[in-house]
Amino acid sequence: MQSLGELCALDGQVAVVTGAATGIGAAVARRFAAAGARLFLIDLDEARLVPLARDLGADWQTVDVSDWAAADRQGYSIEADILVNCAGLYPSGPVLELDEAHWDRLLDVNLKAVMRMTQQFGRGMVARGRGAIVNIASVQALRPTAGKAAYAASKAGVVAFTQVAARELAPAVRVNAVAPGPILTEAARNAAAQLTDEASARAAKRLAQVPLGRMGDPDEVARVVQFLASPAAAFVTGATWTIDGGVLLG
Repeated sequence: MQSLGELCALDGQVAVVTGAATGIGAAVARRFAAAGARLFLIDLDEARLVPLARDLGADWQTVDVSDWAAADRQGYSIEADILVNCAGLYPSGPVLELDEAHWDRLLDVNLKAVMRMTQQFGRGMVARGRGAIVNIASVQALRPTAGKAAYAASKAGVVAFTQVAARELAPAVRVNAVAPGPILTEAARNAAAQLTDEASARAAKRLAQVPLGRMGDPDEVARVVQFLASPAAAFVTGATWTIDGGVLLG
């Protein structure tokens, strides 16, 4: 009988990771590389993507994954075994103050890109009879908070899309999502630094209500992503795994 570590190995598998330059995407890339995967990394931030790709011995490409036409122009010939859709934006705004550009940009990056990348790489997976896709959703999809209308809507769409894709691409391809809660990424640190005193106090109060008493680390998300992408999760599809320190317990 294989050990869990052996079942989670990704030796020789080709993994495409979008939004790979920073945060959860970079953590996934590092963990996949350590597990033996061959990486193809995608992000718009070339300055950060290139050093990471070189460090991991990965192929890379800078492209806006929300640009439908750009995806067509790329004509990806990569035979991916794994796709992880990490690219995302996290701006906030009250419902009555959202403008069309804000709404469209957020849904383009957070939701449309998930669908488009699934098409780009999922067709080959189905044709070859194997593959795993993991989409990054959010606890905001399951219990949204005020000021997150566009973000929560986009991530709820990711959860619904994951379930539909899991049905349509089965049995060849497994499609799952993870829903992180408060994760201490660089973007989270930068956002916290710009908060007003009042907003900082509210954020501290929310953090105090996390049952595990802290924010998560991007690598803690990456570990679950690796599991879902690996043979260890061979009978898991259409699921959304929360990684939130107990936030959804209330």
